[in-house]
Amino acid sequence: MAVEVEVRFEVQPDQLEQLRQDLAQRSRFGGYEVRRGRSRVQLDTYFDVQGQLAARQWSLRVREKGDSLRVTFKRPRPGEGPTEREEIENPGDGSLVDVMNQIAAILVSENIGVTVGTNIEYAVHSAGAAATLQAMGLDHQYPVETTRELWIVSGEGADIAELCLDETKYRGKEGPATPECRIELELLDRTRRADLAEMKRVVAVTYGAREVFQSKFERAVIHADMNGSVEKAELKLQFGNDHQYVALLRELEHNEQFVDGYRFQRAANRLISDMYYDTKGYDLFRRGAYIRIRREQGRRQLTFRRLKERGDPKGFMSKQEESSIREGDEIRVKWDDICQLMAARYQHVSEAPAPASFDDLPDALARMGLRPSLEVQVNRKAWLVRRSSTSHVPHLTGEDRPIVKLKLDEITYRPPGRSRTATRRECEVTGVEDEADSPQRYQTDQYLAFLLLFSSKCSEFTRGEVKKLTSAKYFEGVVDLGLREQPPWYRTRTSTVIDEPTGGTRRIPARVPSGGISWEYFRFTGSLAMLIGGLLAMSMGGDEGLLAGGSSQIPAVLLQTLGFISLCAGWRALTRHAERGRSRRNSGIAVGLSALAAIAVTLPWTGRDFTANMTGYLGLVALAWSYRKTSHQS
Repeated sequence: MAVEVEVRFEVQPDQLEQLRQDLAQRSRFGGYEVRRGRSRVQLDTYFDVQGQLAARQWSLRVREKGDSLRVTFKRPRPGEGPTEREEIENPGDGSLVDVMNQIAAILVSENIGVTVGTNIEYAVHSAGAAATLQAMGLDHQYPVETTRELWIVSGEGADIAELCLDETKYRGKEGPATPECRIELELLDRTRRADLAEMKRVVAVTYGAREVFQSKFERAVIHADMNGSVEKAELKLQFGNDHQYVALLRELEHNEQFVDGYRFQRAANRLISDMYYDTKGYDLFRRGAYIRIRREQGRRQLTFRRLKERGDPKGFMSKQEESSIREGDEIRVKWDDICQLMAARYQHVSEAPAPASFDDLPDALARMGLRPSLEVQVNRKAWLVRRSSTSHVPHLTGEDRPIVKLKLDEITYRPPGRSRTATRRECEVTGVEDEADSPQRYQTDQYLAFLLLFSSKCSEFTRGEVKKLTSAKYFEGVVDLGLREQPPWYRTRTSTVIDEPTGGTRRIPARVPSGGISWEYFRFTGSLAMLIGGLLAMSMGGDEGLLAGGSSQIPAVLLQTLGFISLCAGWRALTRHAERGRSRRNSGIAVGLSALAAIAVTLPWTGRDFTANMTGYLGLVALAWSYRKTSHQS
């Protein structure tokens, strides 16, 4: 039985080509020599029995590589530092039949699966390795395809380690694959641990890569559960500033047990592009529903959701009903259900024939009376959360079931075809159930228990500045951009939950958009009002009023010229950078403040010339400061 010693690093997919080119040009790797090895494509199929291998951190795979087939069984070996695992694999540990017999003996000793009789050799030769494992009660659930590029790291005339650049696709039973990239360093001589530690340092310093500890099998299980879970309830957490998000992200990335009693398993980073559709009058938005087309890594999905509770929801969470069509599904089956439901519930929405393909979806939605209403870009980091368990049979207790999807999102909203944007960050906590489960299987109490503990833990990183909001990205974006006024249900649907010192909670209905009052906008409109008032006062007459034909003294000319330039720049900055953008409400605020300022500075007893100039000076300072702050915030 061999012992595998390796370390792994996470690489972002958009960095893969740069890393490949850098390694291809290298002859030295830190203090070591490096040379290019062979590239290969390998298809792994991982087997398990109701999560019993995953619970033990074991893995069992069949690997197809070229014209060869290998069966590999791995289990962790106690040790410090690099990941160490015992490994049984043909041909190093015997023939295929010998290895299968060794694996069968280990599984039987742990009461995992069933035996196929004494003649495993006959089963392997007659049906193959994969079929034999299935006959032993194992299920081939997790196919993984990896393109591996290999470099040999050597020193003092001896090969020390393999450096592998892996581009992996985790393929689910349905739907497209989830890609991930890694750097893996595996010792060829396991006594050279000091060299491995130095190579690990070189990778971290040279490429800024983050060390990870999950095997490909563990990653496959996580991706399968992420893609196979239906979201049933959600709550959004917002913090006081960006530094608090960064602190939380750093802690989550380095602490798998961020909350006692739970495991946080990192999922793949995602870059998501959503296009939402609504009627001309935003009827779906006004009724608490949305329909969108999501694009992600070449995949598309149509999703219709509606809030099951509008008004004051119970339990401080948003419950929703969902129907979705993935690219590759039979569109007609679910399309008719979505059409009938929407046509019956929402004004100005009619039924339409099912599109032939996803390329025809926008036209089909247009025939229903829906048009693009909001474009949303999401940069997402996500985790799958389970209860911690020491059981080797978690499937019997349900402890291996995912409870929550945790998402840290950076969001950009944009009206279709326009350049104006609004941005925000949020943490979304979503309760999930398995796609195959009945609706009754979802446990609300487990979700609420985790939510209470997680929000309490977050308070340690945010000095108690945690807002709990019930809403959806579509509703937030429409309101933030000022595309529509709040519907009657929005104030109770989008709300803030405050933790009381006594341990209870209270809800504050939203009276403004869910992000709160835009103080940047108030500061900006106040500055503009002062400038507008000053210019109006000067134009209405005065010894030094340039617009009124007064004297051309240098201070007055310079002041009024700079004031006019700043006024133009201010409106441009307001249009491009203001946190909420323009709306009738905000425009009204600007006009009202300007009128008040103009009246105030022209009262007879204030001294028109002095007040006008002082208003101009103060307006220049305030406008410059608010322009910088507003641009920085955006």
